[in-house]
Amino acid sequence: MIAVAMYYDPPNRVLSFTEKNKLPFPVILDIDKQIINNFENIKLTPTTLVVNHRGEIVNTIIGILNFTKIHDAIDKLLQDSKVLP
Repeated sequence: MIAVAMYYDPPNRVLSFTEKNKLPFPVILDIDKQIINNFENIKLTPTTLVVNHRGEIVNTIIGILNFTKIHDAIDKLLQDSKVLP
């Protein structure tokens, strides 16, 4: 999992949020919009994208980070991958 902070988020605020919430994953600051420009379907933040092994977005979760929803989406993805040929 990687978090992408938006270009309009002040770097000191991103760092403070990351430290305060003890995020267990890296946070990248997308200052020049290189990352966000590759994802046309992101209209609101925060948005969580679950991506499969082929790089396809298989689940989109809009709103405050919810680890239960993320874990459920990843568990489903892993279960589905077990039945693939």
